[in-house]
Amino acid sequence: MHKSLTVLLLKGLIAWLMIAVIYLIGGVFISGTNSLSGQNTAILQAVNAFWPSVTVSIIVLFLYGALILYITLDWIMNYYILDSKVLVTKHGIIFTKEIGYDLGGLESMEVTQGLFGQLFNFGTLVLTNPLLDKKLKLRYIPDPYTEAQFIHRMHPNPDILHFLPKK
Repeated sequence: MHKSLTVLLLKGLIAWLMIAVIYLIGGVFISGTNSLSGQNTAILQAVNAFWPSVTVSIIVLFLYGALILYITLDWIMNYYILDSKVLVTKHGIIFTKEIGYDLGGLESMEVTQGLFGQLFNFGTLVLTNPLLDKKLKLRYIPDPYTEAQFIHRMHPNPDILHFLPKK
């Protein structure tokens, strides 16, 4: 799903770039006709009314690009490593954090998917370990039901681990 989300965001960035280029071409055209024609005041008023929207568009384009960069880096830098007995989560863009969880203490697993998750086959795995006093959420997992079955097979005591599929 992350690849499709990134593609969607990149398409939005390309659309914003096209709008900015159209604004800039329009501004060059208007300022070019300004020097060719004798109607200085009307064209200068048009240019003065036009450039604030270009400035706002460029600022919005920059913010949109920064958002795309953050989401992409966040996606790239968050991942999970599943060993036979340990689940290791790594996350962080600048300061990375690595945490290991023992699979032996897992009591239940739950898969949740939103509308986009069902369309693009990704979701969240919620792992419950009574020793941690919190639920571990593994977000944006591609094909979460297959991963949940894999974790169930890897569990030291698969009879104890309850798999709660949510569809």
